Amino acid sequence: MQKEIKSEKLEAAKTELKATLVAKVGSLFGSNKLKAEREELLQRISALESQNKELMQHIKTMEQEHKEERTKFNEYVDKIQRYFPHVEKLLSLIDFCRNTLKFFEKGNSRVVQVEGSKVER
Repeated sequence: MQKEIKSEKLEAAKTELKATLVAKVGSLFGSNKLKAEREELLQRISALESQNKELMQHIKTMEQEHKEERTKFNEYVDKIQRYFPHVEKLLSLIDFCRNTLKFFEKGNSRVVQVEGSKVER
């Protein structure tokens, strides 16, 4: 029984040693291929980093343009509110009509009653 266990352990060690030896020899013969793959991957990483920098710059440009447009819009809204102070209340009324009463929907062909007369929409 002891001899069988020792021989099994010896066989397992031999198998492991063979696998390790084959892997080492394979890496020696395949080293040029690995170097080429590594170079290719490094070039791909470099290209992606460059692309990332360009995208980050594009995002910054777009953020700046958005900020400028937002400033212009806010100035425009301020002017409207200065000259037409009741617009804000009207906007909430329009929003109510659009969302709650479903006015202004495309293709809406409901008949609306207006002071006793029918008006086709």
